[in-house]
Amino acid sequence: MPTYLPPRLGIQYSEAVAEAMASAKVGDPILLTLEVYRNGWVDETTGAQAIARVVNDYRVLYAALEDDAPYNAGETVAFQPVPFRYVKQEQTDSGAPSGVSIEIDNVSQHLTSLLLQDKTSREPLHLIEREYLPSDVSAPHVLPVTKLTLSDVEATVTGVTAKASFGDLTNRRFPVDTYTRERFAGLTAR
Repeated sequence: MPTYLPPRLGIQYSEAVAEAMASAKVGDPILLTLEVYRNGWVDETTGAQAIARVVNDYRVLYAALEDDAPYNAGETVAFQPVPFRYVKQEQTDSGAPSGVSIEIDNVSQHLTSLLLQDKTSREPLHLIEREYLPSDVSAPHVLPVTKLTLSDVEATVTGVTAKASFGDLTNRRFPVDTYTRERFAGLTAR
């Protein structure tokens, strides 16, 4: 997929999305997709890992995933048409990471059944946001894709509401590397 300009702040856009942002073509809107999964979710029919994939459109979207996707990497998968609202929060000067508010209409109740599968699990719920154009579904058009952690999830008869963020950054270990004598021999006194 040809990209538009070199990556800026780690994000690169495809030429098709850059063109769509500058002058949107009628009938070729940017399609937002969401993938929700939790390690350990089981599909009742196949017994494999269950993943909920939705597109904010009125028809099924068959699109290829990025090469480093957690499940079905590089494969073409189906995103089910489900209307949802995806509101990004404003960035503030406080330094707190911004998040996302999500409301998914639960037309098929597939997502609710997955969320109720194991309410006591301490495994986090993961969310991946991808953007596609109907004219080119060979890969997501914004790379890297946005990976978030879901919290405050509420499932009702009418839909699912949740907050998504980049995780608990304040309690994350820093630096990420663990400095040991085996890995960093210079730490040893001579």
